[in-house]
Amino acid sequence: MKFRFSAIFLLLFSLFLYSCQPDTKAGEQTVEFKRTDNEVIVRIDADPERIHPLISFQSYSSLVSGHIFSFLLNIDDQSLEIIPELAKARPEIAEITSGPYQGGLAYTFEIRENAVWDDGSPVTANDFIFTLKATLHPLVQSVRLRPYLAFIKDIQVDAANPKKFTVLTNEKYFLGEEAIGNVIPVMPAYVYDPEGILAGIPLTDFTNPDKIEQLAKSNAALQAFAEKFQSPEVSSDPTMVKGSGPYSLERWEKGQELVLVKKANWWGEATDYPERLIFKPIPNAATVLSLIKSEEIDVVSGLDPLDFVELQQSDMVKERYDLLSPPSDVYTFIYLNSRSPKLSDKNVRRALAHAVNVEEIINELYEGFGTRTTGPVYQKAPYYNDQLELLAYNPSMARKMLEEAGWTDSNNNGIVDKVIDGETVELVLNCNFSGNREISRNTVLLLKDQVQRAGIDINPVGAEFNVYLSETRRGDFEMTLGARNAQTVSWEPRQTWHTESIGTGSNFSGFGNAESDALIEKIQSTLDEKERYGQYRALQQMIYEEQPFVFLFAAQNRIAIHKRFDARTTVLYPGYSLQNFRLKN
Repeated sequence: MKFRFSAIFLLLFSLFLYSCQPDTKAGEQTVEFKRTDNEVIVRIDADPERIHPLISFQSYSSLVSGHIFSFLLNIDDQSLEIIPELAKARPEIAEITSGPYQGGLAYTFEIRENAVWDDGSPVTANDFIFTLKATLHPLVQSVRLRPYLAFIKDIQVDAANPKKFTVLTNEKYFLGEEAIGNVIPVMPAYVYDPEGILAGIPLTDFTNPDKIEQLAKSNAALQAFAEKFQSPEVSSDPTMVKGSGPYSLERWEKGQELVLVKKANWWGEATDYPERLIFKPIPNAATVLSLIKSEEIDVVSGLDPLDFVELQQSDMVKERYDLLSPPSDVYTFIYLNSRSPKLSDKNVRRALAHAVNVEEIINELYEGFGTRTTGPVYQKAPYYNDQLELLAYNPSMARKMLEEAGWTDSNNNGIVDKVIDGETVELVLNCNFSGNREISRNTVLLLKDQVQRAGIDINPVGAEFNVYLSETRRGDFEMTLGARNAQTVSWEPRQTWHTESIGTGSNFSGFGNAESDALIEKIQSTLDEKERYGQYRALQQMIYEEQPFVFLFAAQNRIAIHKRFDARTTVLYPGYSLQNFRLKN
């Protein structure tokens, strides 16, 4: 999801990031490049699921759709501050002192005068209202977005200016501005709802969960809208995928390439960005290495660490590519499914964490490109709980903890077991991973070797990326490798850690109870920064005690960018911004 939060403290990174930038001085390049065109060929691991910002949350889908669709607000990739995108400016915010929403806030936005859709019609408040309605539609699979928008109650459009509107809320939400401006893009109603089905239903019906639930069950037109809105062609057909961003979908050959082309008469200011963005799904790391050496690809993020080191040792590659290793906002971990009978006891999960040698994984497989972490929070955030100690690698302690939890090696075969529901069960855990990536396979094999010393066995289960992702979302796993983007300043934990998100949102591990839910809800309504930071640290303590994840490390990115482009890195995924690529003279 493109949803990011503003950052001030990360400005301290600017000097470091600057040192990672490629040398862009004119006249210094004497190497003859194989290609000189203004098209960027981008490596991705797998095809996007679809191009639909409301119902697809796969990282590759977001990477592509971010160039097609625009948000009211965006995040500057260097300062990490909120900046206007479709909106003329950040909103005017006022407290509501009377009426049904008393105590809430009113956010007034105005869309840029020159912002238009591909047919030349203006982007208006009604397009934003349509997008909000579609997101709140209970039959649309946008459940991961809805919690961020639940505080919105109505929108008033300026009678004299269809581009100006005020969002009314009934509560003070600490992420209100970012949630309204950067959770959902503005989608063209004339493309996605040509019959005007949603326009005929008041927004207040959609912001009333009970009412819209009943309407969705009884209204055939609403049901037909949801079915069409989520159909495959709406998410992949160039005639259907339409936004107000600088690029449009030219073609998509599944398994081969997805091509975005620069709009000839885009309303925005920039004109010198790349002519085409060509996304190529290349799962095999060896193939990626070969394509870099033959100059057939322009940008690769998340390179295999060993391959990155090999490229650094090649003079030919260094003449043609900038090899960069900036910090990133990604943290790596192992999901543990607490709904599994084998992993329902937190002491078993903590024992498993003590059985994993994280330092060995970082040094042996990731060439040192990572820093250990204790939780899901960006390590430079001011509310990161630095009082939590890294769990030491200690197989003996892990075995003792398992024994105290009732797991012993009753048959002396080296694997601990326990009677569960009258049946002897050995602590053999299936560990899912994306079979497309060799480093993921090697990580699971190393984990298997490590945990056996504590009497645990791992069965590696590799799958094609989208299959692996689908199984994770369904909770169809015992253990699975994972990586996520840490929200860089204002952490919104509800989607991943509230129990309401088990089976519907991103709480794949099944973490949570009444106490943690209450704390998360309190965080959302706490505007005082110092008080909220204390609540953040308390939630991190709860997560640390329960160990729903085995937290591994905060990643350091490994990026190759062809030297014919001026480009800059960022801590934000995927570590670069394609629209900021500029062809050198």
